[in-house]
Amino acid sequence: MVSQIDRRTARGGGIGDQRGVALIMVVSVVAILTAVTVQFTYQERVNLHLAANARDELRAYYLARSSVNLSRLLLSFQKRIDSTPIPGLQQLTSLLGGGAPPAAGAGAPAGGASTGALGIRLWELIPIDCGLVQMFVQMNAAAPEGPNEESPEEAQLADFGTFEGACHAEITDEDSKINLNHLDGLERSVKNVLIQLIGLMQDPRYDFLFEKEDRWGIRMTRPELIVAIRDYIDENQVQETLILGPDGPELLPGAGDEGYYYTRFEPQYSPKNAPFDSLDELYMVAGIGDDFMAAFGDRLTVYTGKNAKLNVTPQNMVDLCLRIVIASENPAQGVQYCQDPVLMNNLWEQIQLQRAMLPWIGMTPESFRALLEANGIPVNRFIWSGPGAIFGNSSNTFRIEASGRAGDVEKTIVAVVRMDGADPLGTLLYWKEK
Repeated sequence: MVSQIDRRTARGGGIGDQRGVALIMVVSVVAILTAVTVQFTYQERVNLHLAANARDELRAYYLARSSVNLSRLLLSFQKRIDSTPIPGLQQLTSLLGGGAPPAAGAGAPAGGASTGALGIRLWELIPIDCGLVQMFVQMNAAAPEGPNEESPEEAQLADFGTFEGACHAEITDEDSKINLNHLDGLERSVKNVLIQLIGLMQDPRYDFLFEKEDRWGIRMTRPELIVAIRDYIDENQVQETLILGPDGPELLPGAGDEGYYYTRFEPQYSPKNAPFDSLDELYMVAGIGDDFMAAFGDRLTVYTGKNAKLNVTPQNMVDLCLRIVIASENPAQGVQYCQDPVLMNNLWEQIQLQRAMLPWIGMTPESFRALLEANGIPVNRFIWSGPGAIFGNSSNTFRIEASGRAGDVEKTIVAVVRMDGADPLGTLLYWKEK
């Protein structure tokens, strides 16, 4: 009997072995369930964050879009102000600019150089942000049908659907820029744009842009690059030539093929032979790349109307220099004026003084011309009035860059509107979401 029990124990049999198997099975099941639970929890947290980001993205988008709509509403008020003539404003601004008022009965200059309107620049005065949105909503809720028992904090949260967000918009005057599409227009319009482009690129500090070849082995001088822009949008297939004659710059027909440079590209393509639809298309022109756009891109546009004039009011020293070069009798001499820090600081201080006396009001071509002449800068007498007038004091086309932020998500919308036509909020020319 004892030997049989000993033999059974020696073989490893008994109840203890069954308990060990059960423990291994339990541990395995727990490990599998733990892995499944962790994976499920992780996946649900990821889905939760994705849903929250999608929610915040939608909120940020509509905050940015609200900023665009508010900007268009503000510009509609700007249009009404611009269309309101103010008697005697031209004489007042001329006196403040340092010149004499126009003779009695002389009237406004031909060509619409000055409109006599109250040139208040609302888009520089009123910040477009969520505070303005809240103000509008609170104004609408200021006189409700029943008693308003909400606290200011609750009302503020309700403005954004009970979430915190931020929005902001910057409005830029497109009429203060050079319209490249005017290179393919009437002769007088083409000459005006040529003068502006030559003045823009005249500064010797930009020589390095025209001294090196691009990735396709193309190197262009300033006149050749201006011609390349013109050839890209004009209707013919012939390369033109830019000459600087005694009567100003002029484009003459050449004998070359305007598509010659584009045969080097990979893939090859042909000039558009139609106006630019957006400023991004400028990258398609031979000789233009990131360096050129970094130097001049913020001074160029393709959106203003056919009869639009360059707004004479400078926004900064770079704008002032460009207008001096364009207005000077000799563009090369105008560049030298820009390189004189004493003269430039003096001119800028006088402009700031004029704007301090008439807050929020832009300059007129007459006051700008008087300012230059009072500081000893000879001006080109052919660009101030008549069909050849380059400068104006009103704007119709604006660029709006609006951003909205909710949570960790930020959305940006870039729009260009022209304040003309039947729509009081303007015609939408460009829309891009970032």
